[in-house]
Amino acid sequence: MNHVIAVMSKKGGVGKTASALHLAAHAGMAGHRTLLIDGDGQQFARGWIRSEVPFDLLDIEAGIPAMDGYDVVVIDAQGGLPDEDVRVLGELATTVLLPCVPEWQSVRGMADAAQMLDEAGVDGGKIRVLLTMDLRQGQATVDARAELEDAGLHVMRATIRNSVAVRHASTAGTLVQRVPGVAGKMVFEDYRTAARELGLIG
Repeated sequence: MNHVIAVMSKKGGVGKTASALHLAAHAGMAGHRTLLIDGDGQQFARGWIRSEVPFDLLDIEAGIPAMDGYDVVVIDAQGGLPDEDVRVLGELATTVLLPCVPEWQSVRGMADAAQMLDEAGVDGGKIRVLLTMDLRQGQATVDARAELEDAGLHVMRATIRNSVAVRHASTAGTLVQRVPGVAGKMVFEDYRTAARELGLIG
Protein backbone atom coordinates (compact mmCIF):
# COMPACT_ATOMS: atom_id res chain seq x y z
CA MET A 1 0.00 0.00 0.00
CA ASN A 2 1.12 3.53 -0.80
CA HIS A 3 -1.55 5.42 1.14
CA VAL A 4 -3.88 4.68 4.04
CA ILE A 5 -6.11 7.66 4.79
CA ALA A 6 -8.12 7.42 8.03
CA VAL A 7 -10.92 10.01 7.96
CA MET A 8 -11.96 10.77 11.54
CA SER A 9 -14.25 13.20 13.34
CA LYS A 10 -15.60 13.54 16.86
CA LYS A 11 -18.39 15.78 15.51
CA GLY A 12 -21.08 14.77 13.03
CA GLY A 13 -22.15 16.78 10.02
CA VAL A 14 -18.67 17.85 8.90
CA GLY A 15 -18.47 15.85 5.66
CA LYS A 16 -16.51 12.85 6.96
CA THR A 17 -18.23 10.22 4.81
CA ALA A 18 -18.51 12.52 1.77
CA SER A 19 -14.77 13.18 2.02
CA ALA A 20 -13.88 9.50 2.36
CA LEU A 21 -16.06 8.53 -0.62
CA HIS A 22 -14.83 11.19 -2.98
CA LEU A 23 -11.15 10.85 -2.13
CA ALA A 24 -11.50 7.11 -2.77
CA ALA A 25 -13.27 7.87 -6.04
CA HIS A 26 -10.44 10.09 -7.28
CA ALA A 27 -7.82 7.49 -6.35
CA GLY A 28 -9.78 4.80 -8.15
CA MET A 29 -10.37 6.93 -11.23
CA ALA A 30 -6.61 7.61 -11.36
CA GLY A 31 -6.05 3.87 -11.81
CA HIS A 32 -5.07 2.93 -8.26
CA ARG A 33 -6.53 -0.23 -6.81
CA THR A 34 -8.58 1.43 -4.10
CA LEU A 35 -10.49 0.18 -1.08
CA LEU A 36 -12.94 2.21 0.99
CA ILE A 37 -13.49 0.70 4.44
CA ASP A 38 -16.78 1.65 6.06
CA GLY A 39 -15.77 1.70 9.70
CA ASP A 40 -18.81 3.62 10.89
CA GLY A 41 -21.36 1.61 12.86
CA GLN A 42 -24.13 3.47 11.03
CA GLN A 43 -22.63 2.27 7.72
CA PHE A 44 -23.16 5.64 6.08
CA ALA A 45 -20.79 4.88 3.20
CA ARG A 46 -22.47 1.56 2.42
CA GLY A 47 -25.85 3.26 2.62
CA TRP A 48 -24.74 6.11 0.36
CA ILE A 49 -23.22 4.11 -2.49
CA ARG A 50 -25.93 2.41 -4.51
CA SER A 51 -24.33 2.83 -7.94
CA GLU A 52 -21.11 1.83 -9.69
CA VAL A 53 -17.96 3.33 -8.16
CA PRO A 54 -14.24 3.03 -9.03
CA PHE A 55 -13.29 1.43 -5.70
CA ASP A 56 -14.11 -1.59 -3.58
CA LEU A 57 -16.23 -1.06 -0.47
CA LEU A 58 -15.99 -3.35 2.57
CA ASP A 59 -16.97 -3.14 6.22
CA ILE A 60 -14.19 -2.93 8.77
CA GLU A 61 -14.17 -6.63 9.67
CA ALA A 62 -13.59 -7.66 6.05
CA GLY A 63 -11.64 -4.56 5.05
CA ILE A 64 -8.75 -4.50 7.51
CA PRO A 65 -7.49 -8.01 6.59
CA ALA A 66 -7.81 -7.14 2.86
CA MET A 67 -5.79 -3.90 2.98
CA ASP A 68 -2.52 -5.34 1.69
CA GLY A 69 -4.06 -5.98 -1.71
CA TYR A 70 -4.64 -2.30 -2.45
CA ASP A 71 -2.64 0.75 -3.51
CA VAL A 72 -4.89 3.18 -1.64
CA VAL A 73 -7.09 2.50 1.38
CA VAL A 74 -9.50 5.10 2.72
CA ILE A 75 -11.11 4.38 6.10
CA ASP A 76 -14.35 6.15 7.00
CA ALA A 77 -13.85 5.81 10.75
CA GLN A 78 -16.53 5.55 13.40
CA GLY A 79 -17.31 8.90 15.00
CA GLY A 80 -16.12 9.29 18.59
CA LEU A 81 -13.81 6.28 18.50
CA PRO A 82 -12.51 4.68 21.71
CA ASP A 83 -8.86 5.51 22.41
CA GLU A 84 -7.66 2.02 21.51
CA ASP A 85 -9.36 2.15 18.11
CA VAL A 86 -7.89 5.61 17.48
CA ARG A 87 -4.44 4.27 18.34
CA VAL A 88 -4.79 1.29 15.98
CA LEU A 89 -6.08 3.40 13.10
CA GLY A 90 -3.36 5.97 13.77
CA GLU A 91 -0.75 3.24 13.42
CA LEU A 92 -2.31 1.86 10.22
CA ALA A 93 -2.74 5.24 8.57
CA THR A 94 -0.19 7.19 6.59
CA THR A 95 -2.52 10.21 6.98
CA VAL A 96 -5.19 10.99 9.57
CA LEU A 97 -7.65 13.38 7.93
CA LEU A 98 -9.89 15.56 10.11
CA PRO A 99 -12.71 17.30 8.21
CA CYS A 100 -13.68 20.61 9.80
CA VAL A 101 -16.45 23.09 9.02
CA PRO A 102 -15.19 26.70 9.21
CA GLU A 103 -17.43 27.69 12.11
CA TRP A 104 -16.42 28.20 15.72
CA GLN A 105 -17.97 25.00 17.18
CA SER A 106 -16.15 22.78 14.72
CA VAL A 107 -12.89 24.73 14.89
CA ARG A 108 -12.82 24.64 18.70
CA GLY A 109 -13.61 20.92 18.55
CA MET A 110 -10.42 20.35 16.54
CA ALA A 111 -8.38 21.02 19.68
CA ASP A 112 -10.22 18.15 21.39
CA ALA A 113 -9.68 15.90 18.39
CA ALA A 114 -5.98 16.73 18.26
CA GLN A 115 -5.65 16.05 21.98
CA MET A 116 -7.47 12.71 21.56
CA LEU A 117 -5.05 11.70 18.81
CA ASP A 118 -2.04 12.83 20.83
CA GLU A 119 -3.17 10.90 23.91
CA ALA A 120 -3.66 7.82 21.72
CA GLY A 121 -0.04 8.13 20.57
CA VAL A 122 -0.81 9.11 16.97
CA ASP A 123 2.11 10.84 15.23
CA GLY A 124 1.14 14.50 14.85
CA GLY A 125 2.97 14.63 11.54
CA LYS A 126 0.27 12.41 10.03
CA ILE A 127 -2.60 14.74 10.89
CA ARG A 128 -4.20 16.95 8.24
CA VAL A 129 -7.27 19.18 8.62
CA LEU A 130 -9.55 19.54 5.59
CA LEU A 131 -11.91 22.51 5.67
CA THR A 132 -15.31 21.47 4.33
CA MET A 133 -18.61 23.25 3.66
CA ASP A 134 -16.67 26.38 2.71
CA LEU A 135 -19.14 29.14 1.79
CA ARG A 136 -16.43 30.86 -0.32
CA GLN A 137 -17.45 34.26 1.03
CA GLY A 138 -16.61 36.39 4.03
CA GLN A 139 -13.82 35.74 6.52
CA ALA A 140 -15.01 32.48 8.10
CA THR A 141 -12.61 30.15 6.29
CA VAL A 142 -9.65 32.52 6.59
CA ASP A 143 -10.28 32.91 10.32
CA ALA A 144 -10.76 29.16 10.82
CA ARG A 145 -7.50 28.41 9.03
CA ALA A 146 -5.62 30.97 11.12
CA GLU A 147 -7.02 29.61 14.40
CA LEU A 148 -6.26 26.00 13.50
CA GLU A 149 -2.74 26.83 12.38
CA ASP A 150 -2.18 28.84 15.55
CA ALA A 151 -3.13 25.67 17.44
CA GLY A 152 -0.31 23.86 15.62
CA LEU A 153 -2.49 21.89 13.20
CA HIS A 154 -1.58 21.31 9.54
CA VAL A 155 -4.47 22.72 7.49
CA MET A 156 -4.68 21.64 3.87
CA ARG A 157 -4.62 24.30 1.18
CA ALA A 158 -7.59 22.63 -0.53
CA THR A 159 -11.06 23.40 0.79
CA ILE A 160 -14.40 21.80 -0.09
CA ARG A 161 -17.16 24.21 -1.03
CA ASN A 162 -20.58 24.07 0.61
CA SER A 163 -23.19 22.74 -1.82
CA VAL A 164 -26.60 21.11 -1.64
CA ALA A 165 -25.31 18.81 -4.41
CA VAL A 166 -23.63 16.68 -1.73
CA ARG A 167 -26.98 15.99 -0.07
CA HIS A 168 -28.54 15.28 -3.48
CA ALA A 169 -25.75 12.80 -4.22
CA SER A 170 -26.34 10.99 -0.93
CA THR A 171 -30.08 10.82 -1.58
CA ALA A 172 -29.49 9.51 -5.11
CA GLY A 173 -26.90 6.97 -3.92
CA THR A 174 -24.19 8.23 -6.23
CA LEU A 175 -21.06 10.38 -6.39
CA VAL A 176 -21.47 14.13 -6.36
CA GLN A 177 -20.25 14.77 -9.91
CA ARG A 178 -23.17 12.69 -11.23
CA VAL A 179 -25.73 15.08 -9.77
CA PRO A 180 -27.29 17.14 -12.59
CA GLY A 181 -25.94 20.66 -12.90
CA VAL A 182 -22.55 22.24 -12.40
CA ALA A 183 -22.51 22.46 -8.58
CA GLY A 184 -21.72 18.81 -7.97
CA LYS A 185 -18.96 18.84 -10.56
CA MET A 186 -17.37 21.81 -8.78
CA VAL A 187 -17.41 19.96 -5.45
CA PHE A 188 -15.86 16.95 -7.18
CA GLU A 189 -13.08 19.20 -8.49
CA ASP A 190 -12.48 20.46 -4.95
CA TYR A 191 -11.97 16.85 -3.87
CA ARG A 192 -9.63 16.34 -6.84
CA THR A 193 -7.48 19.19 -5.51
CA ALA A 194 -7.51 17.63 -2.04
CA ALA A 195 -6.63 14.20 -3.43
CA ARG A 196 -3.70 15.69 -5.32
CA GLU A 197 -2.48 17.50 -2.18
CA LEU A 198 -2.64 14.23 -0.24
CA GLY A 199 -0.58 12.52 -2.95
CA LEU A 200 -3.39 10.16 -4.00
CA ILE A 201 -3.26 11.35 -7.62
CA GLY A 202 -0.69 13.04 -9.83
